[in-house]
Amino acid sequence: MKKISVYGEKDDCFIAAITCEHTVINMLECSFVSKCIYSLCCYESCKLYCKRCRSVGGFGGVIIIKSHARLTDCFISEMDDMGIVAKDDTEMIKLKHCTVTKCKVQGLLVYGGTKIAKVK
Repeated sequence: MKKISVYGEKDDCFIAAITCEHTVINMLECSFVSKCIYSLCCYESCKLYCKRCRSVGGFGGVIIIKSHARLTDCFISEMDDMGIVAKDDTEMIKLKHCTVTKCKVQGLLVYGGTKIAKVK
């Protein structure tokens, strides 16, 4: 099963700008400037590959649940809560040359059975 959903534009979406499950999503040089709860939600066996993406503003940047994510040269800033969250048996999260800044609660949170977390 493949599913990619886009809710709203700029600051009028509710849950997430992009939500995916059971699919592979490749993102190159994408930008999210919004007041969504999350810019990206990946859950249930999703594979997310982001390169040179930006997320500014909103509640949280990226949430990964029971999935696999690689973020390279990404910038996440000005979140009301957390920049990146990996939880609930996430297979793997790898961050390479990423900047997470100005998040009011925490930049990166990894918990709940996440198997592999690498930050370079």
